[in-house]
Amino acid sequence: MLGDLLQVQRPRAVVLDGLPQLVADRTALSRLNEMLGKLVQLARSTGCALVFLDDPKPPWQRWFNLDGSRTVRWRAALHIELQRERWLRRDNEMTGYHAQARLLKSRWVHALRSAEVEIVFNGTVRARETW
Repeated sequence: MLGDLLQVQRPRAVVLDGLPQLVADRTALSRLNEMLGKLVQLARSTGCALVFLDDPKPPWQRWFNLDGSRTVRWRAALHIELQRERWLRRDNEMTGYHAQARLLKSRWVHALRSAEVEIVFNGTVRARETW
């Protein structure tokens, strides 16, 4: 279905917020791993960014190869880790959060970098002016 979406609709970006659930289902994970190369090629040819949201795994799961999303990360051109540091509030209402973004992998930049960002729940992502 995702392949059809990329070919027909040609979106600029697709965000998949369900990687942990796919990893939990062996059949779905196997199918994703089979199709990942084709999806990457389709995304590249249509100019679409595929964004997979994943939950971080503790190191012991990675050490014992219990981390099912490693194939997706291996194929990724960019891997960014966000660590929430504090919630943003306005008038006693939660409006977003302040986070530390750390570049773990990039095909374009070879030095690890980090930056402070604010994720605002209206869809806006703001970085510090120095970033």
